[in-house]
Amino acid sequence: MAAAHAYDHAYDAARDGNVEEVKKFSKKQLGKTDENGYTPAHWAAREGKREVLELLWKLVPATLSAKDDNGFTPAHWAAQEGKREALELLWKLVPATLSAMDYGGWTPAHRAAQEGKREALELLWKLVPATLSAKDQHRKTPIDYAGDRGISVQELKDASAAAEAERLRKERIEAERLEAERIEAERLEAERIEAERLRKEKEDRVEQQRRLQEIKSSGPYIELLEQIAALK
Repeated sequence: MAAAHAYDHAYDAARDGNVEEVKKFSKKQLGKTDENGYTPAHWAAREGKREVLELLWKLVPATLSAKDDNGFTPAHWAAQEGKREALELLWKLVPATLSAMDYGGWTPAHRAAQEGKREALELLWKLVPATLSAKDQHRKTPIDYAGDRGISVQELKDASAAAEAERLRKERIEAERLEAERIEAERLEAERIEAERLRKEKEDRVEQQRRLQEIKSSGPYIELLEQIAALK
């Protein structure tokens, strides 16, 4: 028996980020569009619903590259709404869509610039820098639109450089942490090996003493001592 739906359409569940409800829809339903040609993936990207996007990638991966009636991919919507985490995920799953053009020649960078979404632009500058120089049907680039919004190229460069420096700092800290853990693990292993060696040596000494005691307690050994005493 099919699971009952709290939503009539999959794209409504995706828009709300309701992962469990999205799971209840068939793959065919997950590929359907609304009246504007938006798939559930478009809505999930537009609203920044990362978990839904990850689920759709597993179930209907082609929808993450689908175009709506204006030629927008989910990446266009994520950029327009400034959903940085969704953009980062789409870069990992469907990287080509961050450079895709809609029917007017707009890339996701154009949409981010037109809406003044600085963080999305900074990310796109880092991931797909060439798209910030791409021209739309009006011969305008994302940089042109960003300028109209008071965002300069130098600001994007500085923000990108700062983000890269922060990333490298975090990587260095993580590398130092891992190196410290490795050194500590080696120290503990060396201590374990040394403790094992000492334990084995002690056991060997105890065993030797036990055998010697057995020999001393044996009849032949006592007779030998008596013979030596008699010779004296």
